[in-house]
Amino acid sequence: MDSAWLDEACRSSPAMERCRELYQKKLWHELTVELEKVVNSTDEERHGLSLHGLFNNFIRSFADKINPLSLALFAVATVKSSSVDPYEGQEFLRTISQGIAASQTSAAADEACLYLDMQIAQYYLISENLVECKELMDKGATQLDALNEVNGTVAAALYFVTMQYHKQKSEYAAFYRAALKYLAYTPSDGLSKEFAEAVAVDVSLAALLGEDVYNFGELLVHPVVGMLNQSATHAWLYDMLGCFHQGDIDAYDSLCKANAQVLNSQPALVANERKLREKITVLCLMAFVSSLPAEKKSVSLAAIGERTKLSTDSVEFLLMKALALHLIEGVIDQVNGTVSITWIAPRVLTLPEIEDIKCRVDAWLDRVDRESASVATQAAGIF
Repeated sequence: MDSAWLDEACRSSPAMERCRELYQKKLWHELTVELEKVVNSTDEERHGLSLHGLFNNFIRSFADKINPLSLALFAVATVKSSSVDPYEGQEFLRTISQGIAASQTSAAADEACLYLDMQIAQYYLISENLVECKELMDKGATQLDALNEVNGTVAAALYFVTMQYHKQKSEYAAFYRAALKYLAYTPSDGLSKEFAEAVAVDVSLAALLGEDVYNFGELLVHPVVGMLNQSATHAWLYDMLGCFHQGDIDAYDSLCKANAQVLNSQPALVANERKLREKITVLCLMAFVSSLPAEKKSVSLAAIGERTKLSTDSVEFLLMKALALHLIEGVIDQVNGTVSITWIAPRVLTLPEIEDIKCRVDAWLDRVDRESASVATQAAGIF
């Protein structure tokens, strides 16, 4: 430890005096908590104290005494506190990771190394080294699955770099799944408004464009995506998610017409216009079938065509597509021009939809009670 540096740091920053006292008393946990406050404070609050100086001249001297994940978090905060060349950043974090692996063998050490690997993977993305990034991602996913308890910060780091990787490769469905996992491990109030809105836009577009994404309820109920509804520039995107969730083709057409200029500024939506039409038509079919009474899941192809704005021949292709995607199960009767639906893929419901189902269940229970009373009345003379 550089005593001269520490003396100067204590004179300029009161918090460092407290850190020195805890270090001298060897109260490592209390020292870690105090250092977290210093590292997470602003430059003004630190009175200009450099995180690089703090880490290299102070924290390194007792690195093996504190929680390895805390050490990893300090190292990442240090390297991100100033503009560092990607290669220098990788080497700095790799050195810390190797030191942790060599000095400790515990679940906490494994988590720390995994967290540092994901930060290194981010540098690979910056330098467009996607092969090395993918290798670290796959290794990290295997390590995360092997952990008995998952630390939210570590899991979020893995899924963050995963979604950025898929974004760079325009793999919409994979990005969507990774982004949902990232948001699941990241408190919404811990994200800046600008970053949260950017993630909400990206995950919403990925949901629309992802080939095997047919469930939008989870997005609509997430607070981060809900921010779009209050956004002056992206409210149309939230409305579009609602159209797809409801399978409302008429609302979709109206929305496209009203926001034509904005939609045309999104190259990915323009390039996949036909796929979007196919997807909302499939969702329209599912919404129509879901709305049918439980005792009536056999419906004519003509009724489906009227709802989806398709000809009878096109309705058959639509049903075969939905069957192939395992979104529904049933039997098509071409002779009678009907389809009998036996199963519909489950989906996440919004609160209004849950209330609607409650009303339908209540109606069904009332009908059961009436039938039971009728049977009891008719059987009175028998018993």
